[in-house]
Order: sequence, then C-alpha cells, then structure tokens
Amino acid sequence: MHHLKKTLKVIIPLFLTVLLLAAFSACEQEEISAESSSFSEAVSSVTPSESSVEESAESSVEDSFEESAETPSEETSSEEEPEPPAPPTYELLNLSVEAIPPAENLSFVMVNKNIDTALDAFLKTYEGSYPAVSDVVYTEDSLQVCVVYDVLALYGAFQAKYLWYTFDCTNGTLTSPTKERPTAYEYDKNTHNQKGYFWVDYEEAASGEPCPYVVLYHENGVNTTLCFEETALEYVRVIRQTDTHVVLSVSRRGERYYRVLNREGKVIAQLEWISDVSSITPLMFDEKYLYCKKDSDEDFVYDTIGAIDLSTGKYQDILVVGNSDYWTYFADGSGIAIYDNEFQPDTILYYATATHKLLTYPAKRRVESLDTFYGTLYGTIHGDDVYVFLWDAESKTLFQSQEGYPDGCRLAVGKGSVAVMHDGVLSVYVEK
Repeated sequence: MHHLKKTLKVIIPLFLTVLLLAAFSACEQEEISAESSSFSEAVSSVTPSESSVEESAESSVEDSFEESAETPSEETSSEEEPEPPAPPTYELLNLSVEAIPPAENLSFVMVNKNIDTALDAFLKTYEGSYPAVSDVVYTEDSLQVCVVYDVLALYGAFQAKYLWYTFDCTNGTLTSPTKERPTAYEYDKNTHNQKGYFWVDYEEAASGEPCPYVVLYHENGVNTTLCFEETALEYVRVIRQTDTHVVLSVSRRGERYYRVLNREGKVIAQLEWISDVSSITPLMFDEKYLYCKKDSDEDFVYDTIGAIDLSTGKYQDILVVGNSDYWTYFADGSGIAIYDNEFQPDTILYYATATHKLLTYPAKRRVESLDTFYGTLYGTIHGDDVYVFLWDAESKTLFQSQEGYPDGCRLAVGKGSVAVMHDGVLSVYVEK
C-alpha cells in the first residue's frame, strides 16, 4: 500500500504535465491557424478588382502590395457600394451655316499672332468658304464662338471681319454678338483648394534660376510664412497642392527634388534625385495620400500606381498596371486615368481612390488624347476618323460619339458640353 501511494505520487504529476503540454500545443495550433486566416483576409482585401461599363473585362494587372499594417487598399470597406446615378446623356447640336446670323456694318480688322494667335493660325491654314467658325472658348458658364465673315490676305498678313457669339445650348443658335475676345475659364487640376492656397514669393530672378525665396500659405487674407531660403542655391515652384499639403519641385545644382510640406511648414517627405525622382512622379492628393506614378523597371515608362502616406511620409506601391505612356488625374484626388497601355492599348484604365479598384473601359479604338474637367474625362479616339468620348466619374459610364470627324479637329470642354471644331464647322455635344 505504501509503495502504491509512492507510485501514484510520481505518476499523477507526470500525467498532469502531459495534459498541460497537449493543451498548450493545441492552443499554439489555433493561434497559428487564426494568424494564417487573418493574413489571407488581409491579402484578399488589397487585391484590386475590375469592372467595365459594358461587360466585365479581364485584366492582366498584378497585385504588388507589401503586406503592411496601413495601405490605401487595406482600408477598402466591405459594405456594398451604392447604386451609381443614372448616366448623363448627350444631344448633338450641329451649327449650320444657315444658322449663323448675317453680319451688318462690320469693318475689317488687322489680325496677326500678337493680336489673336488662334485667329491668325486659323486664317493661315483654312481653305474653305466663309462664314466659318474659327475658334471656340468656354468661359465659366457659357460657350463662346468666333465667326469669320470675310478675309483679305495682304503679303502674309490678314484683315478679317469677325464677331464672337454666345452659343445657345438649348437650340444650337448664336446670340449676343460682340467684337471682344472672351476670357477663357482655366480649370487648374493641380489645385483643389477650398480654404487657402500655397504660393512661393521670389526676389527678382529669371524663371528656373536659383534665387532667395519664401514659401507661404494664404488663408482668410493672411499670409503665413512656412519656410524661407536666403541663399541663392535653389529654384522652387509649386506643382501640386491641396488645402493641407503642397508638392514643391526644387531645382538645385542641375538636379531636381520633390519636397512635400504640410500647412505648418513641416517636411512630410522628400524624393531625392538619385533614388526617387528618376522613377517616381507625384500625381494628386486626396485626404490621406499623395498618389504617384512609378517606373519600377527603369525602362523610362511608368507602370505602377503608388502613394505617399501624408501622416508618415512613407511611400508604397499600390498597383502594377503595366507600361503606360499617358496618365492624368482629377484635381480632387478621386481618381487616376491611364491610356496607351502595353496590355490594353484600346482601353481606358481608371483607378478610383474611394473604392481602391481599377476600372477598365474598352474604347474599341485607340485612345489618342485624354484629359479631365471637373468630374469628366474627355478626349478623342482614332480609327479612320476621330471620335469624341466622355467618361462620367459619378456614374462611371463612357459615352462615345457615333459621328466621326476629320483628323486635326479641335476639342474644347466646358460644364455640361463638349465642342468639336473642324474645317470651319461646329458640333456641340450638350448634356441633357
């Protein structure tokens, strides 16, 4: 009996020890499994998804994220996206010669490149009949059209009879004639400021030449000095800005840098020439990031969307899109548009920052030009003729004209309409 008790005293602790080791091993396996599951979910949350206006198009984009704690795409919400609004529709209004008002009591006016560069260029190349549309200008709230009625050519110089009209977007007629050239509205996609703006004050110096300067922030009529440089070693200019941050392009001893400042004057990030500037170019701000385009394989063509975190100053690749020759963006940081892509040359690529998705829009013909105006991408697509397209950011829909235009046509865009001028004729696509 005594030996039994002694044996039990040895066996029971050993048994308990074995049980504890088994329990501990099971817990470890659960933790590893949980970590693996969490990691998989994190990776899947940063994988870009694609959609198309017509049918979903498969794309060869790759996910190039480093799995880190904070990236733009890891913030993607799992909530369902709201239904997009109905896409805008456009009505084509052609301005016929018969619709041009007759000119009365007009005098010839001397025209040269110093007086009116656009009109002078038109008169030197136009070979059609008159009256003819020579120029279009969008002001902030209207489309202005220049009509030339008659021309005299004198030894390479011109005298012309012409008037400017307001284009009525309801019925396609011309109203309110004037002899004065209107002031065009300038849409600056490098600024989207609601409260204030950054600016650089120089002493007298030639553009691009190193000089003393002061960087200031203007708000409510007050200028606040953020930083200043008294030595003439750098030339600095503002290339991107928002209410809270600015990108300065700095030229110093033949090399260029990009410096990111906040409105308190703190340097958030600096891209150095040797390691960064040769491959990374800032594109646009949103509330949290400065988005960039990057040449990751040093072939002098940009192929990657990246971002600088404005809270930490750290750069990270977001998405590989393949070699693309042309990039543009919206001033408010809502998205980046890309075309002339090596994988999809007949497609518009659009990266939406709100959803962190790459959207693809088959254009069916080669995209030749693309730019932004408020919430619209617009440009031309070339086949045998030139076709106009408009892409609406809110509804994410692509409109392409059925009508083709001759090569060399001129495109102008304003709020709610796009004008196409070709061979002295005007066509206007008006949003209904």
